Amino acid sequence: MPEGRELVQDYGQVIRKAREALQLSQEDLGRKIAEKTSVLQKLEGGRLVPPEALVQKLERTLKIKLEQAETDMPVDGKGAQPKELTLGDIAVMRKKRGEGEGSE
Repeated sequence: MPEGRELVQDYGQVIRKAREALQLSQEDLGRKIAEKTSVLQKLEGGRLVPPEALVQKLERTLKIKLEQAETDMPVDGKGAQPKELTLGDIAVMRKKRGEGEGSE
């Protein structure tokens, strides 16, 4: 992937839906982009992360976008909510910096 870019999370579904919208079988698409059907099966199943060259062929042929700007959002999708510090967090930070018990 180019610097600052990443695959969309559901790239397999995006590929499958675009292929089906163009009424192409996996075999037909494989012939168009010179890839084996087994590669397309793994891609659509999310079991293979496509290399950059294959991403470009798929985007061009299927007229889709498989890459997006990198996000700092966690994979679980719960969002990047800032966590409030607790007294325990502060104690751990102080201990790491050597400001704990008996250092005064």
